[in-house]
Amino acid sequence: MGLVHDGELRVTVDNLIGSMPLKVPQVDMNTVGAGGGSVAWVSPEGQIHVGPRSAGSNPGPICYGLGGREVTVTDANLWLGRLAMRRRLGGRIAPTMDRVESAIEALARGAGIDDSHVMAAGVVRIAVAKMVASIREISMSRGYDPRECVLMAFGGAGPMHATTVADELGIDRVLVPKFPGNFSAWGLLTSEIRHDFAETLLLGCAADSIDRVGASLGVLRERARARLHEDGFDDGAITYRETLDMRYLGQAFEIPIPVPEPPLSADAVLAEFHRTYAKLYGHASEDQPVEIVNARLAGIVPARVPEPVAEVEVPAGNGSGGAAGSGGGIIERRRVWFDEGIDDVPVLDRGYIPVDAPFSGPAIIEETGATTVVFPGWSCRRDERDTLHLVREAPSS
Repeated sequence: MGLVHDGELRVTVDNLIGSMPLKVPQVDMNTVGAGGGSVAWVSPEGQIHVGPRSAGSNPGPICYGLGGREVTVTDANLWLGRLAMRRRLGGRIAPTMDRVESAIEALARGAGIDDSHVMAAGVVRIAVAKMVASIREISMSRGYDPRECVLMAFGGAGPMHATTVADELGIDRVLVPKFPGNFSAWGLLTSEIRHDFAETLLLGCAADSIDRVGASLGVLRERARARLHEDGFDDGAITYRETLDMRYLGQAFEIPIPVPEPPLSADAVLAEFHRTYAKLYGHASEDQPVEIVNARLAGIVPARVPEPVAEVEVPAGNGSGGAAGSGGGIIERRRVWFDEGIDDVPVLDRGYIPVDAPFSGPAIIEETGATTVVFPGWSCRRDERDTLHLVREAPSS
Protein backbone atom coordinates (compact mmCIF):
# COMPACT_ATOMS: atom_id res chain seq x y z
CA MET A 1 0.00 0.00 0.00
CA GLY A 2 1.32 3.42 -0.92
CA LEU A 3 -0.13 6.93 -1.14
CA VAL A 4 0.30 9.27 -4.11
CA HIS A 5 -0.57 12.88 -3.26
CA ASP A 6 -0.52 15.68 -5.85
CA GLY A 7 1.24 13.31 -8.25
CA GLU A 8 4.07 12.58 -5.82
CA LEU A 9 4.94 9.35 -4.02
CA ARG A 10 6.00 9.86 -0.43
CA VAL A 11 9.63 8.81 0.18
CA THR A 12 10.88 7.84 3.62
CA VAL A 13 14.17 6.93 5.26
CA ASP A 14 12.54 5.36 8.28
CA ASN A 15 10.85 2.05 7.53
CA LEU A 16 10.82 -1.57 8.63
CA ILE A 17 11.30 -4.78 6.70
CA GLY A 18 9.82 -7.30 9.09
CA SER A 19 11.22 -6.12 12.42
CA MET A 20 14.45 -4.68 11.01
CA PRO A 21 14.81 -0.90 10.52
CA LEU A 22 15.82 0.21 7.03
CA LYS A 23 17.39 3.68 6.96
CA VAL A 24 17.78 4.25 3.22
CA PRO A 25 15.54 6.30 0.91
CA GLN A 26 12.57 4.23 -0.26
CA VAL A 27 8.99 4.65 -1.35
CA ASP A 28 6.87 4.85 1.78
CA MET A 29 4.84 1.65 1.64
CA ASN A 30 3.00 -0.63 4.01
CA THR A 31 2.96 -4.36 3.45
CA VAL A 32 0.37 -6.73 4.85
CA GLY A 33 0.33 -10.52 5.04
CA ALA A 34 -2.99 -10.99 3.26
CA GLY A 35 -2.11 -12.49 -0.10
CA GLY A 36 -3.73 -15.31 -2.00
CA GLY A 37 -1.58 -17.88 -0.19
CA SER A 38 -2.39 -16.62 3.32
CA VAL A 39 -3.60 -19.54 5.42
CA ALA A 40 -6.92 -19.41 7.27
CA TRP A 41 -6.96 -21.05 10.69
CA VAL A 42 -9.09 -21.27 13.80
CA SER A 43 -7.61 -20.68 17.25
CA PRO A 44 -8.40 -22.98 20.19
CA GLU A 45 -10.88 -20.31 21.31
CA GLY A 46 -12.75 -20.60 18.01
CA GLN A 47 -11.51 -17.31 16.51
CA ILE A 48 -10.88 -17.19 12.76
CA HIS A 49 -7.52 -15.83 11.59
CA VAL A 50 -6.00 -15.28 8.14
CA GLY A 51 -2.21 -15.19 7.89
CA PRO A 52 0.46 -14.17 8.51
CA ARG A 53 1.52 -17.73 7.71
CA SER A 54 1.38 -18.45 3.98
CA ALA A 55 1.18 -21.60 1.89
CA GLY A 56 3.51 -19.93 -0.60
CA SER A 57 3.58 -21.11 -4.18
CA ASN A 58 4.61 -24.67 -3.35
CA PRO A 59 2.63 -26.51 -2.15
CA GLY A 60 0.44 -23.42 -2.27
CA PRO A 61 -3.34 -23.35 -1.90
CA ILE A 62 -5.27 -26.61 -1.89
CA CYS A 63 -6.70 -25.81 -5.33
CA TYR A 64 -3.22 -25.90 -6.89
CA GLY A 65 -3.27 -29.67 -6.45
CA LEU A 66 0.37 -29.68 -5.34
CA GLY A 67 -0.20 -31.09 -1.88
CA GLY A 68 -1.50 -28.06 0.02
CA ARG A 69 -3.84 -29.03 2.85
CA GLU A 70 -4.75 -25.71 4.49
CA VAL A 71 -7.45 -23.32 3.29
CA THR A 72 -6.09 -20.10 1.79
CA VAL A 73 -7.63 -16.89 0.48
CA THR A 74 -7.32 -18.27 -3.07
CA ASP A 75 -9.23 -21.41 -2.09
CA ALA A 76 -11.96 -19.27 -0.52
CA ASN A 77 -12.32 -17.12 -3.64
CA LEU A 78 -12.49 -20.20 -5.83
CA TRP A 79 -15.18 -21.78 -3.65
CA LEU A 80 -17.18 -18.52 -3.82
CA GLY A 81 -17.13 -18.69 -7.64
CA ARG A 82 -14.99 -15.58 -8.06
CA LEU A 83 -12.12 -17.46 -9.70
CA ALA A 84 -12.44 -19.58 -12.82
CA MET A 85 -11.92 -23.32 -12.78
CA ARG A 86 -11.19 -23.50 -16.51
CA ARG A 87 -8.47 -20.80 -16.65
CA ARG A 88 -4.95 -21.86 -15.73
CA LEU A 89 -3.45 -19.78 -12.95
CA GLY A 90 -0.26 -18.15 -14.18
CA GLY A 91 -0.79 -20.03 -17.44
CA ARG A 92 0.37 -23.27 -15.80
CA ILE A 93 -1.69 -24.38 -12.82
CA ALA A 94 -5.12 -25.86 -13.52
CA PRO A 95 -7.15 -25.24 -10.34
CA THR A 96 -9.00 -28.20 -8.87
CA MET A 97 -11.84 -28.32 -6.37
CA ASP A 98 -10.74 -31.71 -5.06
CA ARG A 99 -10.44 -31.44 -1.26
CA VAL A 100 -11.28 -27.72 -1.22
CA GLU A 101 -14.89 -28.22 -0.13
CA SER A 102 -14.04 -30.70 2.61
CA ALA A 103 -11.23 -28.47 3.93
CA ILE A 104 -13.48 -25.39 4.08
CA GLU A 105 -16.22 -27.42 5.77
CA ALA A 106 -13.74 -28.68 8.36
CA LEU A 107 -12.59 -25.09 8.99
CA ALA A 108 -16.22 -24.00 9.36
CA ARG A 109 -16.93 -26.71 11.91
CA GLY A 110 -13.97 -25.56 13.97
CA ALA A 111 -15.41 -22.03 14.01
CA GLY A 112 -18.97 -23.15 14.69
CA ILE A 113 -20.25 -22.09 11.23
CA ASP A 114 -22.70 -24.35 9.39
CA ASP A 115 -22.32 -22.96 5.85
CA SER A 116 -19.10 -23.38 3.84
CA HIS A 117 -19.85 -20.32 1.68
CA VAL A 118 -20.31 -18.14 4.77
CA MET A 119 -16.98 -19.52 6.02
CA ALA A 120 -15.20 -18.74 2.74
CA ALA A 121 -16.69 -15.25 2.59
CA GLY A 122 -15.50 -14.67 6.16
CA VAL A 123 -11.95 -15.68 5.22
CA VAL A 124 -11.94 -13.13 2.40
CA ARG A 125 -13.47 -10.46 4.64
CA ILE A 126 -10.73 -10.91 7.26
CA ALA A 127 -8.07 -10.59 4.56
CA VAL A 128 -9.78 -7.41 3.32
CA ALA A 129 -9.87 -6.03 6.88
CA LYS A 130 -6.08 -6.34 7.03
CA MET A 131 -5.74 -4.48 3.74
CA VAL A 132 -8.08 -1.76 4.98
CA ALA A 133 -6.14 -1.33 8.23
CA SER A 134 -2.91 -0.92 6.27
CA ILE A 135 -4.44 1.73 4.01
CA ARG A 136 -5.80 3.62 7.01
CA GLU A 137 -2.32 3.64 8.50
CA ILE A 138 -0.80 5.35 5.46
CA SER A 139 -3.71 7.76 4.97
CA MET A 140 -5.83 8.67 7.99
CA SER A 141 -2.97 8.38 10.48
CA ARG A 142 -0.94 10.78 8.32
CA GLY A 143 -3.61 13.41 7.80
CA TYR A 144 -5.18 12.21 4.54
CA ASP A 145 -8.84 11.26 4.08
CA PRO A 146 -9.14 8.06 2.00
CA ARG A 147 -12.61 9.17 0.89
CA GLU A 148 -10.89 11.86 -1.17
CA CYS A 149 -8.69 9.30 -2.91
CA VAL A 150 -9.02 6.93 -5.85
CA LEU A 151 -8.02 3.32 -5.19
CA MET A 152 -5.60 1.85 -7.75
CA ALA A 153 -5.89 -1.94 -7.71
CA PHE A 154 -3.20 -4.09 -9.31
CA GLY A 155 -1.53 -7.45 -8.91
CA GLY A 156 -3.21 -10.74 -9.63
CA ALA A 157 -5.74 -10.50 -6.81
CA GLY A 158 -5.88 -6.75 -6.07
CA PRO A 159 -8.80 -6.12 -8.46
CA MET A 160 -10.61 -9.10 -6.97
CA HIS A 161 -10.91 -7.41 -3.57
CA ALA A 162 -10.84 -3.75 -4.66
CA THR A 163 -14.51 -2.80 -4.35
CA THR A 164 -14.77 -4.48 -0.94
CA VAL A 165 -11.75 -2.51 0.28
CA ALA A 166 -13.21 0.68 -1.20
CA ASP A 167 -16.55 0.07 0.52
CA GLU A 168 -14.84 -0.16 3.91
CA LEU A 169 -12.91 3.08 3.31
CA GLY A 170 -15.72 5.10 1.74
CA ILE A 171 -13.86 5.35 -1.58
CA ASP A 172 -16.18 5.80 -4.57
CA ARG A 173 -13.85 5.06 -7.47
CA VAL A 174 -11.40 2.28 -8.31
CA LEU A 175 -9.01 2.11 -11.27
CA VAL A 176 -7.68 -1.18 -12.62
CA PRO A 177 -4.81 -0.55 -15.07
CA LYS A 178 -4.02 -2.57 -18.15
CA PHE A 179 -2.24 -5.87 -17.38
CA PRO A 180 -2.66 -5.45 -13.59
CA GLY A 181 -0.85 -8.72 -12.89
CA ASN A 182 2.28 -7.26 -14.51
CA PHE A 183 1.91 -3.72 -13.19
CA SER A 184 4.91 -3.84 -10.85
CA ALA A 185 7.19 -5.14 -13.61
CA TRP A 186 5.95 -2.41 -15.95
CA GLY A 187 6.65 0.15 -13.25
CA LEU A 188 10.21 -1.11 -12.85
CA LEU A 189 10.84 -0.79 -16.58
CA THR A 190 9.46 2.76 -16.75
CA SER A 191 10.72 4.15 -13.44
CA GLU A 192 12.87 7.28 -13.30
CA ILE A 193 16.64 7.20 -12.91
CA ARG A 194 17.40 8.49 -9.42
CA HIS A 195 20.45 8.96 -7.20
CA ASP A 196 20.04 10.07 -3.58
CA PHE A 197 22.63 11.92 -1.51
CA ALA A 198 22.60 13.11 2.10
CA GLU A 199 24.71 14.97 4.64
CA THR A 200 24.16 15.01 8.40
CA LEU A 201 24.06 18.57 9.77
CA LEU A 202 22.53 18.63 13.29
CA LEU A 203 21.91 22.38 13.19
CA GLY A 204 19.35 24.51 14.96
CA CYS A 205 16.86 25.98 12.51
CA ALA A 206 17.93 29.59 12.85
CA ALA A 207 19.05 32.37 10.53
CA ASP A 208 22.74 31.75 11.18
CA SER A 209 22.40 28.09 10.11
CA ILE A 210 20.71 28.62 6.76
CA ASP A 211 23.92 29.47 4.91
CA ARG A 212 25.36 26.12 6.05
CA VAL A 213 22.22 24.34 4.84
CA GLY A 214 22.41 26.06 1.45
CA ALA A 215 26.10 25.16 1.07
CA SER A 216 25.36 21.53 1.89
CA LEU A 217 22.60 21.32 -0.69
CA GLY A 218 24.94 22.89 -3.25
CA VAL A 219 27.57 20.21 -2.64
CA LEU A 220 24.96 17.45 -2.88
CA ARG A 221 23.68 18.91 -6.14
CA GLU A 222 27.15 18.77 -7.68
CA ARG A 223 27.58 15.16 -6.55
CA ALA A 224 24.23 14.18 -8.08
CA ARG A 225 25.04 16.06 -11.28
CA ALA A 226 28.41 14.31 -11.62
CA ARG A 227 26.85 10.87 -11.03
CA LEU A 228 24.15 11.41 -13.66
CA HIS A 229 26.73 12.72 -16.12
CA GLU A 230 28.57 9.42 -15.62
CA ASP A 231 25.30 7.69 -16.48
CA GLY A 232 25.22 9.56 -19.79
CA PHE A 233 22.68 12.31 -19.05
CA ASP A 234 23.20 16.01 -19.74
CA ASP A 235 22.08 18.91 -17.57
CA GLY A 236 18.89 19.46 -19.55
CA ALA A 237 17.55 16.05 -18.56
CA ILE A 238 18.23 16.36 -14.83
CA THR A 239 15.89 17.66 -12.14
CA TYR A 240 16.64 17.94 -8.44
CA ARG A 241 14.52 17.35 -5.37
CA GLU A 242 15.71 18.77 -2.05
CA THR A 243 14.44 17.89 1.43
CA LEU A 244 15.50 18.45 5.02
CA ASP A 245 15.02 15.89 7.79
CA MET A 246 13.78 17.92 10.76
CA ARG A 247 12.54 17.35 14.30
CA TYR A 248 11.82 19.11 17.54
CA LEU A 249 14.96 19.23 19.65
CA GLY A 250 15.16 16.08 21.77
CA GLN A 251 13.00 13.88 19.54
CA ALA A 252 14.38 10.56 18.33
CA PHE A 253 12.73 10.71 14.89
CA GLU A 254 12.56 13.26 12.13
CA ILE A 255 10.24 14.03 9.22
CA PRO A 256 11.20 15.05 5.66
CA ILE A 257 10.38 18.63 4.74
CA PRO A 258 10.57 19.90 1.13
CA VAL A 259 12.98 22.80 0.80
CA PRO A 260 10.98 26.01 0.17
CA GLU A 261 11.48 28.05 -2.96
CA PRO A 262 14.53 30.38 -2.87
CA PRO A 263 15.62 32.56 -1.30
CA LEU A 264 16.04 30.06 1.53
CA SER A 265 15.20 31.43 4.96
CA ALA A 266 14.82 30.02 8.46
CA ASP A 267 11.28 31.41 8.74
CA ALA A 268 10.14 29.63 5.55
CA VAL A 269 11.73 26.33 6.62
CA LEU A 270 10.19 26.54 10.10
CA ALA A 271 6.75 27.36 8.71
CA GLU A 272 6.89 24.34 6.39
CA PHE A 273 8.02 22.08 9.24
CA HIS A 274 5.24 23.19 11.59
CA ARG A 275 2.63 22.85 8.84
CA THR A 276 3.76 19.33 7.93
CA TYR A 277 4.07 18.24 11.56
CA ALA A 278 0.55 19.47 12.33
CA LYS A 279 -0.85 17.61 9.35
CA LEU A 280 0.84 14.37 10.41
CA TYR A 281 0.20 14.52 14.16
CA GLY A 282 -2.67 16.98 14.63
CA HIS A 283 -0.65 19.60 16.48
CA ALA A 284 2.54 21.66 16.30
CA SER A 285 4.62 23.23 19.07
CA GLU A 286 5.71 26.43 17.41
CA ASP A 287 7.44 27.68 20.58
CA GLN A 288 9.78 24.65 20.69
CA PRO A 289 13.30 24.71 19.15
CA VAL A 290 13.63 22.80 15.89
CA GLU A 291 16.65 20.91 14.63
CA ILE A 292 17.76 20.21 11.04
CA VAL A 293 19.21 16.69 11.12
CA ASN A 294 20.02 15.90 7.48
CA ALA A 295 20.11 17.65 4.14
CA ARG A 296 18.99 15.37 1.30
CA LEU A 297 19.01 15.77 -2.46
CA ALA A 298 17.81 13.45 -5.22
CA GLY A 299 19.06 13.83 -8.78
CA ILE A 300 16.34 12.56 -11.11
CA VAL A 301 16.02 11.83 -14.81
CA PRO A 302 12.49 11.00 -15.98
CA ALA A 303 12.05 7.62 -17.61
CA ARG A 304 12.30 7.35 -21.36
CA VAL A 305 8.83 5.93 -21.76
CA PRO A 306 7.99 4.24 -25.09
CA GLU A 307 5.48 5.75 -27.47
CA PRO A 308 1.95 5.87 -26.05
CA VAL A 309 0.09 2.59 -26.23
CA ALA A 310 -2.39 2.53 -29.08
CA GLU A 311 -6.02 2.79 -28.21
CA VAL A 312 -7.71 -0.56 -27.72
CA GLU A 313 -9.29 -1.88 -30.87
CA VAL A 314 -12.67 -3.10 -29.71
CA PRO A 315 -16.15 -1.96 -30.68
CA ALA A 316 -17.41 1.17 -28.97
CA GLY A 317 -20.51 0.83 -26.85
CA ASN A 318 -23.78 2.48 -27.67
CA GLY A 319 -23.63 4.48 -24.47
CA SER A 320 -26.88 3.04 -23.21
CA GLY A 321 -25.29 1.26 -20.26
CA GLY A 322 -27.36 -1.51 -18.75
CA ALA A 323 -26.34 -4.93 -17.57
CA ALA A 324 -23.11 -6.62 -18.49
CA GLY A 325 -25.01 -9.03 -20.66
CA SER A 326 -25.95 -6.23 -23.07
CA GLY A 327 -22.35 -5.87 -24.27
CA GLY A 328 -19.78 -8.22 -25.73
CA GLY A 329 -17.12 -10.33 -24.11
CA ILE A 330 -19.30 -12.73 -22.10
CA ILE A 331 -17.55 -16.07 -21.66
CA GLU A 332 -20.11 -17.79 -19.48
CA ARG A 333 -22.55 -17.26 -16.65
CA ARG A 334 -22.15 -18.90 -13.26
CA ARG A 335 -23.28 -18.76 -9.66
CA VAL A 336 -21.15 -16.44 -7.54
CA TRP A 337 -21.40 -15.83 -3.82
CA PHE A 338 -21.32 -12.21 -2.66
CA ASP A 339 -23.36 -11.41 0.46
CA GLU A 340 -25.53 -14.20 -0.86
CA GLY A 341 -25.42 -16.57 -3.81
CA ILE A 342 -26.40 -14.96 -7.14
CA ASP A 343 -27.14 -17.08 -10.20
CA ASP A 344 -26.21 -16.29 -13.80
CA VAL A 345 -23.48 -13.75 -12.99
CA PRO A 346 -21.81 -12.81 -16.30
CA VAL A 347 -18.13 -13.65 -16.67
CA LEU A 348 -16.42 -11.41 -19.23
CA ASP A 349 -13.14 -11.48 -21.11
CA ARG A 350 -11.55 -8.08 -20.52
CA GLY A 351 -10.14 -7.94 -24.05
CA TYR A 352 -13.62 -8.01 -25.58
CA ILE A 353 -15.52 -5.61 -23.34
CA PRO A 354 -16.76 -2.71 -25.49
CA VAL A 355 -15.20 0.69 -24.81
CA ASP A 356 -17.30 3.31 -23.02
CA ALA A 357 -20.22 0.94 -22.46
CA PRO A 358 -20.74 1.01 -18.69
CA PHE A 359 -22.49 -1.91 -17.05
CA SER A 360 -23.62 -2.70 -13.53
CA GLY A 361 -22.39 -5.45 -11.24
CA PRO A 362 -22.38 -8.18 -10.31
CA ALA A 363 -19.85 -9.34 -12.88
CA ILE A 364 -16.51 -11.15 -13.07
CA ILE A 365 -13.85 -9.87 -15.49
CA GLU A 366 -11.10 -12.31 -16.41
CA GLU A 367 -7.78 -11.82 -18.15
CA THR A 368 -4.38 -13.44 -18.14
CA GLY A 369 -2.80 -12.79 -14.76
CA ALA A 370 -5.71 -11.17 -12.90
CA THR A 371 -9.41 -11.27 -12.09
CA THR A 372 -11.61 -8.25 -11.36
CA VAL A 373 -14.77 -8.73 -9.30
CA VAL A 374 -17.48 -6.09 -9.79
CA PHE A 375 -19.71 -6.37 -6.73
CA PRO A 376 -23.41 -5.48 -6.71
CA GLY A 377 -23.79 -1.74 -6.21
CA TRP A 378 -20.82 -0.93 -8.47
CA SER A 379 -20.59 -0.17 -12.17
CA CYS A 380 -17.70 -0.73 -14.57
CA ARG A 381 -16.51 1.06 -17.68
CA ARG A 382 -13.55 0.24 -19.90
CA ASP A 383 -11.89 3.30 -21.42
CA GLU A 384 -9.95 3.68 -24.67
CA ARG A 385 -6.63 3.00 -22.90
CA ASP A 386 -7.94 -0.28 -21.45
CA THR A 387 -8.29 1.03 -17.91
CA LEU A 388 -11.27 -0.27 -15.96
CA HIS A 389 -13.18 2.39 -14.03
CA LEU A 390 -15.20 0.93 -11.15
CA VAL A 391 -17.65 3.44 -9.68
CA ARG A 392 -19.94 3.07 -6.72
CA GLU A 393 -23.54 3.48 -7.84
CA ALA A 394 -25.92 5.80 -6.02
CA PRO A 395 -28.36 3.84 -3.87
CA SER A 396 -31.78 3.48 -5.40
CA SER A 397 -34.53 5.46 -3.73
